[in-house]
Amino acid sequence: MNNSQEIQSSNPRRGFEPFIETIIEIPDHIIVPKPIRNSIEPKIETKTNFFKQGLNAFLVTLERKLEIEKTALAMQKSKETSKSLLIKIENLFEYLCGGYMNQPFKLVFHDELPFPAYKDKFFTLRGNIVDRNNKIISLNEPMLFSAVLYGANYPIKIIERTKHNDKILVGNSVVETINSINFRRIAVKEVSSFHPSKMFNLAVVPEDMKLVQPFIFPGLVVKSSKLRPGELRKKFKVDKLMNQFENS
Repeated sequence: MNNSQEIQSSNPRRGFEPFIETIIEIPDHIIVPKPIRNSIEPKIETKTNFFKQGLNAFLVTLERKLEIEKTALAMQKSKETSKSLLIKIENLFEYLCGGYMNQPFKLVFHDELPFPAYKDKFFTLRGNIVDRNNKIISLNEPMLFSAVLYGANYPIKIIERTKHNDKILVGNSVVETINSINFRRIAVKEVSSFHPSKMFNLAVVPEDMKLVQPFIFPGLVVKSSKLRPGELRKKFKVDKLMNQFENS
């Protein structure tokens, strides 16, 4: 055996020491690569959502305007075709008051009827008791005031039930007060198109009609529930436009 072989045999691991040290070395910490997100995607999503919100608001406004115009035309047509059958407001006043029209007090309201109103959709009517000079007054004792639905055609009659025999006027349709009137939530549970005149008259009737004159809201038109934004997009055929916008 030569000298070089003797050195190798006496130190068999010398040639592998650097390799072994590298293998057993433990790093202080491990860096885990993080995925890189595309910063453009949130901007595109925000832009799309903003477009959808704006479009939905526009469609709701457009549908509302079209519904008002359509309702006004339908009312005008109904009045023209059944003019002789429609109840005159002064006649309804006389009917409610039994011919007595010299009450010292009357009602004024700050809210108008929704036009049109929608089936099962609540609305609010707020008002006050005033004297003949329109000055707000307070009664000496609390009095009941009731919201009552009347047909718009002769003969004059109260409408209390739907065609399914459910109560037609729901919510807080009766209030007790000495001054301010607040029907916070009133809804009609049947569309007015089921009735000959296609509309109702809504009367606010005081308990003592010789002290306070009733108030009449004429021409209450009630339609089925209004369309939701998704249904409006389908109605106006704009989903295709939205898809094109999202893919552009």
